[in-house]
Amino acid sequence: AVCGCGAPTRLHFAELNQEHINEIAFSVGKTVQYTCRPGYAKHPGMSPTITCLESGVWSEALEFCKTGCNAPTQLEFAELKELYGNQTVFPVGRTVEYVCRPGYAQHPGMPPAITCLRNQTWSAALEFCKRKKCPNPGDPENGRAVVLTDLLFGSKPGYSLAGEPSIFCTTVDGEHGVWSGPPPRCGEVTCPPPPGIANGNHSGQPSDSHLPGSAVQYSCRDGYSLIGNASISCTAKGTWSRPQPRCEGLFVVASFIFPWALSSFLALNLIAADQISSVGQRAKGWKGKTSPICPPIIIVPNQTLVMDNFHLFK
Repeated sequence: AVCGCGAPTRLHFAELNQEHINEIAFSVGKTVQYTCRPGYAKHPGMSPTITCLESGVWSEALEFCKTGCNAPTQLEFAELKELYGNQTVFPVGRTVEYVCRPGYAQHPGMPPAITCLRNQTWSAALEFCKRKKCPNPGDPENGRAVVLTDLLFGSKPGYSLAGEPSIFCTTVDGEHGVWSGPPPRCGEVTCPPPPGIANGNHSGQPSDSHLPGSAVQYSCRDGYSLIGNASISCTAKGTWSRPQPRCEGLFVVASFIFPWALSSFLALNLIAADQISSVGQRAKGWKGKTSPICPPIIIVPNQTLVMDNFHLFK
């Protein structure tokens, strides 16, 4: 009695799948699968398999892999559908389809396809995609339109583009060309109102139009000093230059010596700080229980000054 089949048939157009390569005995009814060799493509509708028959021989191997055409022709007006993107060999009789590239529309009555012929070449690709034609939108005011693949727009110096920088010719009905959107506008570049700073003001007015190159001056309120540049300017991009100045507080402090029952005025010192601490508890003339925080003061000889809960006297 026949127990099965030996090694499967060797084919010039296909090779046995890896899982069966090292097997030498196969039971009746066992089916093995092949993969097309390089330069061959699977024939549609044919199974790449053979089966072990009861007679102990393999079923006939049909020519399920055939030579054919290489990758389809690349076209200026259309691109191959993604379905065929990874395929390198196409069997004779296989038809592949294209889609029109941006800026082109399919010509009515012409199928966007080519076929692999018996001589292993592709059929001629008719111009089934025609370039779309749209009316000239013209140059925007203070700008210019340039035709490349799409229609690109640019503005003159001192103007900025408002809207999409490019539009392309497309179609709604498959025949007539329309632009993908309205052309942009070129507006004069301006800066927004100048930024405010804490404890300070700037010279700008609400009605001012701030053009590139214009500047505003900053100043601080009494008791504050300006740190940084006193002005900022509007740039060509419509933004204010940096860094912005800031205002910091000023304190006037007296330096003095306390001999017994006599205060002697020595000097005035101007310093910038967030807070000044006093010299502490009572010391020959200061009256206070804890170390107070001293506000800005000016000491005048032979005068008595009362502030909060401490008392300075001669």
